[in-house]
Amino acid sequence: LAVVALQRFVVRPGADTGAVLALSAAGLLAAHSSALFGALLFAFPLVVQRWYRALRGKRLDGVAPGKTAWRVVGGDVVRMLPVMVAAGVLAAPMIIGAITFTSGSYPYHAWGSHMPVWKALAMLATFKQVLPVPQIWLTVFLAIGVFTLAALRRMRWLVLSALGLSALFVVVACFGGETWVITLSRPWWNDRFRLMALAAIPLCLLAAHGMSEAQRWVAKAAGSRAWVRARPWLTGRVGLATAVLLVVAMGVLTGGFYRAANAKTVSLLYYNGLPGEVVPPVSADEIEAMDKLGTLGIPADQKVLNDRLDGTAWMYALTGVHPVAGHYDAGVAPKDAVYLAQHFADFDSDPEVRAAVRRLNIHYVLVGSGTIRRDTPIAHGLQHLDGHDFVRPVYRNPGAVIYRIVK
Repeated sequence: LAVVALQRFVVRPGADTGAVLALSAAGLLAAHSSALFGALLFAFPLVVQRWYRALRGKRLDGVAPGKTAWRVVGGDVVRMLPVMVAAGVLAAPMIIGAITFTSGSYPYHAWGSHMPVWKALAMLATFKQVLPVPQIWLTVFLAIGVFTLAALRRMRWLVLSALGLSALFVVVACFGGETWVITLSRPWWNDRFRLMALAAIPLCLLAAHGMSEAQRWVAKAAGSRAWVRARPWLTGRVGLATAVLLVVAMGVLTGGFYRAANAKTVSLLYYNGLPGEVVPPVSADEIEAMDKLGTLGIPADQKVLNDRLDGTAWMYALTGVHPVAGHYDAGVAPKDAVYLAQHFADFDSDPEVRAAVRRLNIHYVLVGSGTIRRDTPIAHGLQHLDGHDFVRPVYRNPGAVIYRIVK
């Protein structure tokens, strides 16, 4: 979207193309700050190539012949300024919110990845990061695309995009703990997984170019056969036939365009286990218990104490009831939430537990069964609550219990 909007604007600047570009920029920022910064890094090489062609005196779309390079560059910059202002005005609420958040007290924790450079480069070349299964046919077509760069012509700016985004991934993956790297990569939360996905966009386009060139070679070889030349009705269909053949072959060789491999990756990252395993992060019993919570009339200012990793973090999404632990990521949990997870069972003897319960306005506790990490048990403070006189079970099923605090 960013590339198309930018290309249309520089070729035919106007109120309509400028509005589309400004709306695109604001929309990307509204979606996520990393989306806008990623789009800038991906699309700016298009402008670099345009200016380079201007310096060499080559023909440019939307530019009158004989126009000097400095007028082309200066004109592009001047016309871009009002678009940037308009995008800034549209995105002002998001910008102010982001500034407020980053200047607040919530701590920023970098990933601090430190892998060998060769490993990061291998990940890029083989299109894999989570699983040790290379997407080898994408690598083959990427190699063909790189060796046939000259055929890209006006699309050669893709090479700069691929190099720039790949370099950013390597820097963050290999030197993620360095202060300057953390600062540079903050728009992407210092997250090498986001950057790998971003670098894969131009790399996949280069692989697609390689696949196109391979199809052209196959079509040329097939069209030169005497058997084909002797049948004029067939020569015009060679291109379509070879394209279909190549796509079908790619689908077969990759097991459905690597669908199974990518499904496995997503499944693992969302704690669903490998395909065929039934280990969803939220069990049917936990969902039933959360539905029950939604019928208890719990007001919005109350929170329900829960374990961070047993799947009940989905409580608000499923029922609208606010949990104490609302996410199972590795972020920094609030101090009261951490303390209660470890010491809630000491409610009678620990005044700090009772104070935290009052501060968070907790009246109910939901405990599920098991956690999304097989080697991590339910939080110590939420274990063995049956038998304590400060809570009373109000709902129970084989996989979840709801307690009401009665003291």
